[in-house]
Amino acid sequence: EPIFGPGRFGSSSYLDLSLSAGESEVELDFDMGIEALHAHPKVLCDRGSVAIARGPLLYCAESIDNPGLDLEALEIECRSLRFEMAELPKKAAGLGIAFGQIRGACSEGREIRLLPYSLWGNRGEGAMQVWLRESKVEP
Repeated sequence: EPIFGPGRFGSSSYLDLSLSAGESEVELDFDMGIEALHAHPKVLCDRGSVAIARGPLLYCAESIDNPGLDLEALEIECRSLRFEMAELPKKAAGLGIAFGQIRGACSEGREIRLLPYSLWGNRGEGAMQVWLRESKVEP
């Protein structure tokens, strides 16, 4: 039975649960749509950039998944973003969470792959970027 309604992005809530003997599970239900979060215009270094989220998960681009792409210079086409399940790094194994990747087009005419930020940095050294420049492609 739901105990509270939808929150708004950037807000926080907490649950004070008293579980009965034998209860050990809490189910959380989040909207898992892909969302482009825009940087605040007063943060000059991230102006015109977006961070990509899916539900409560923030995604990032790693150079190991995007060889040859300059992650600091490319522009991402937000309308092209799509979620798909994928084989993920071993770090995710055993967490009991269904992760996946987000793919989309970028300004270099290639596809970019994004993984959950919580999984980055486990496959060798390389660049990582959360804030990506947003392409201003007209609809």
